[in-house]
Amino acid sequence: MQRFESAIRDVVQSMKLGLELRDGNMPLSLTDQQGDRLYIWNEEASELVVMDLLHRQQAPASLEKRVIPVHRTVQFPVRQLHINVTGSLAALVSEQDIQVFDLSVRGPSECKELNIITSGEGVVQARWHPFSPRALFVLSYRALECYQFPDLDEPEIRLTLPSIAAPEKEVVAFCFGTGDGWERLCVYVLHADTTISSFCPVIPANSLLGRQYLEQLRDAEATAADGGMAAWVNRIIDLGAAHTPALQAGAAEDEDQVLRVSVPRPDHPTCIGPYTQLPKSHAFEDDAVCIESAAAGDYELLFTLTKEGKVYIQLLAEPAVPQWTTDSEYVPDVFTLEVVDLQLPSSTGTYALAYVEQYCSVVVWHSFGIHIVNLKPYYDKILLSELSDLETIKSDIHPLLQHEQSDSRQLVGHSVWVRASGINTVLLHSVDSGRACDVAIRPLRLLVAAPVPASSHPAFGVSNEMSKVWRQDDEMMSEFANLRVPTLPKPPKTVEATALLVHKVITTVHASVLPTIEKSKAVLQKRRAFNDALLAKLKRYVQAQRERLESVLAEQERLHKNMTLLALQMDLHVDRAEVIFHDLNARTPALSDEERAMKKRLEQLNATSKTLWRHVDQLKQRAHRARGRRGRHHTAQSVIDPTQLAQYQHRLNDQHDRIEDLKEKVDSMRASLSLD
Repeated sequence: MQRFESAIRDVVQSMKLGLELRDGNMPLSLTDQQGDRLYIWNEEASELVVMDLLHRQQAPASLEKRVIPVHRTVQFPVRQLHINVTGSLAALVSEQDIQVFDLSVRGPSECKELNIITSGEGVVQARWHPFSPRALFVLSYRALECYQFPDLDEPEIRLTLPSIAAPEKEVVAFCFGTGDGWERLCVYVLHADTTISSFCPVIPANSLLGRQYLEQLRDAEATAADGGMAAWVNRIIDLGAAHTPALQAGAAEDEDQVLRVSVPRPDHPTCIGPYTQLPKSHAFEDDAVCIESAAAGDYELLFTLTKEGKVYIQLLAEPAVPQWTTDSEYVPDVFTLEVVDLQLPSSTGTYALAYVEQYCSVVVWHSFGIHIVNLKPYYDKILLSELSDLETIKSDIHPLLQHEQSDSRQLVGHSVWVRASGINTVLLHSVDSGRACDVAIRPLRLLVAAPVPASSHPAFGVSNEMSKVWRQDDEMMSEFANLRVPTLPKPPKTVEATALLVHKVITTVHASVLPTIEKSKAVLQKRRAFNDALLAKLKRYVQAQRERLESVLAEQERLHKNMTLLALQMDLHVDRAEVIFHDLNARTPALSDEERAMKKRLEQLNATSKTLWRHVDQLKQRAHRARGRRGRHHTAQSVIDPTQLAQYQHRLNDQHDRIEDLKEKVDSMRASLSLD
């Protein structure tokens, strides 16, 4: 890993980002990561650098890197870089506009600008939709809009923010839901005072959703006696089956089939909520930064990060309900599990947070390092539906990476790289006032390590190598360790003493072993339930990964079809050009014998004229040389025979007249041909 980190550092140290490191409302993030590829935006060179993270064992010289020049129409400073789920489109987000370009095009790529700057509204945040690779959602201060690439002139969806939340409560961020129910089709909007609103359902055109997931929604609405929603979902399934080629080919019985969904009604949902479950002391602090969501069994978790370094963990205790009403009074059952205080210095600025599903943890980036919040205790209770015990649980906080407060570097990019062998975080720092950059990759091994006691935490600003000890507590060894076989005293001498000793041993064993066995049974049942819940979670994760893979394959197939169609169109244009060329050659009239003879005679006259002019030039040169030899005081005027000169002049005039006559004949013949 150190060799790979040094290799990437050697690649990017020569880059000059050309950043304006000024304070702005939009967090700065010039890196993004999809799969095993890292994307870095170079502002000064106006280019996108793509690096393959899998080449960790290669030398710096052989590190695979691709540079994509970008032609931008408007040179606003880029604040964020976003890549879609298929890695085919990139969005450059600034506080004034958004520009999108295609990564599948070889060579320089032209940017297409979004037409969202209306009524002086600025850009708050932009994100690609996880189920529609070409749908870009843009949040402004008044609405949430969805644009479909390449049609970026008008939004496909425009969701107006509720009047109860605007303009007093300014929006700062949004995220997409990740649950197994309607939460997967929700969009959560975060306001500056940490209030959360949402829209549900939000389905852009050409969304790729699993057939089994849609059928579960339909069955749930039918069970809840909501016939209208069940019919609406069934209509979506029918439209998706009609627009999916695999189903038309006879794969309609495949429950895992991914459908290309189209919404059957023209209007879109409005706000659900708001979720006003925070204490009144935090109601108007206006310090919220970002929001993320996560699925925990049948429930949805929301994580909100503030500028002070606090993470609000909220739980949706009941599933989301689709609404088509304006400013609905429906308030879902949401309560705050915990307010995690990272205890950062007052001068520390928080940037973003990311949820790592594989290890049930939240990664928080800030000015002086990284903190990890381990949520594993919460998940164990939520998967077992033991919500009453959540109030007594506290999450574990691990300061993974800390810098000195005097460090002049500024974090301008961050991402989480998930691999089969572990999880790493990629950090991009800007140094020398934004003119150069440095990159580092840090393994998040603390996610699987034993928690460190609070008393052993180092002072802030001091790096610490924490112990990485894998600890497994099976909850049964402590019970069996308490069993002790009673030591026998001296052998009894009488039958009564022997019977009394045997009765004592049986009583002791009965009092010790039977409760231990019962406790072990309870522990085994609890573990079996936990394993079943964990298995269900893993199945849902595999299904989600399958849907994502299907979406990527569908997008690649669509691109392949488009390339094939373009190749056929190019062949057709070439054939048409050849036909037009042959047609023009066929329409050219053939010369007659008289015209060919006249053309040949004209060429001969031109050659003769050139010969005569050459003779005249030679005579003039000879006369000039002869005049020079006679000297300055010679009285003769010329050495050329006047008779010979007159003959040459007469022949030249005759040739000129004949050439003019032939030209007039040729012009008259051309005029007659054009009239015909």
